Amino acid sequence: MMPVNKNSISSFKWVLISGVGFVLFLATAFLFGIYSDKLNFVNASAYFFLLIPLALVCAGFLFGALRSHAKYTGKAYAGTIELGGPVVVLALIILMGFKFRPTEKEFSYTVNFFEANDTTEIIRDGSVELFFGTARLAKSISEGQSVFNELPSTYKGKGATLITKAKGYVTKRQAVVMPFGNTAQDIFLDKIKDSVSIHGLVKDARKRPVKEASLVFADGLLKTTSDQYGNFNVSMPFKDGDEVPLRIYIKDKLEYDNLVVLSNNVSLNIQLP
Repeated sequence: MMPVNKNSISSFKWVLISGVGFVLFLATAFLFGIYSDKLNFVNASAYFFLLIPLALVCAGFLFGALRSHAKYTGKAYAGTIELGGPVVVLALIILMGFKFRPTEKEFSYTVNFFEANDTTEIIRDGSVELFFGTARLAKSISEGQSVFNELPSTYKGKGATLITKAKGYVTKRQAVVMPFGNTAQDIFLDKIKDSVSIHGLVKDARKRPVKEASLVFADGLLKTTSDQYGNFNVSMPFKDGDEVPLRIYIKDKLEYDNLVVLSNNVSLNIQLP
C-alpha cells in the first residue's frame, strides 16, 4: 500500500481555490477597464501582468483538480531549459498573452488655446500647424481647441513644433513634447497691442500753419507739438477709428477743445477758430 500524504490538497479544494482566483482575476480586470482613463501613466504593455493570476488559476485547476501533467524542454540563451508541472502552463499563458497583447497604433493630440494675459479667455478661431520631422499637419482652431486625430503611436514622447496663428494675436512658434497619455496641450498667445499712428496739420483762422502748438490727446494721455510748418505726428494705443478728446494750446492758452476721430490713413487737419 502506498503511503498517504496528509498534506495533499483534494481535487475539490483545488476547484474552490481556482474558482476564487478566477473571480479575483475578473474583479481586477473589471477595475482596470473602468479606471483605464485614469491610468494613463501605465504603459499598455503592462496590462499583460493581469495574466499572472489567470495563469496561476489555470495551473492550479489543471494540475490540482484534474491531476494533469506537462513537460517542456527547449533551448534559450545558449543553454537548455526544462520546465515541468504547473510552471509550464504558467509560462505558456504569460508568453502567449504578452505576444498577442493589444497595442495602440494611433492616438489623438488635443491642443487648447488661451489668451496669455487672461487664461479664462479662449482663442475662438485661427489655425495651427504641427511639424514632426518632415511631416506637416494643419488644423483650424474652433472654439479654442484643435484636435489632431490618427497620429502614429510612434510620435508619443517625441518632440514636435507647433505654429499658431490667430487674428489679433502674435504668431507663436513653440516646441512641444507629444504626451504619452490623453492629456491636452495648452498654448498661450499674446494679444497684439492696439496702435494707431496719426499725422495732421494745425492751421489758424486764416488757414495759416501754426507752429509750436501744443496738442493734448485723451485728457493728457499723449502730448505732442506741431513743427514750424504746423505738422505733427504721434502714435497712440488706440484702434483705428476710435474717438478721443483733443485740446490745443497756443502759448498756454486753450484754443481748441473737441472730439476727433483717429485714423492711420486720413490726415487730421485742425483749423483753430
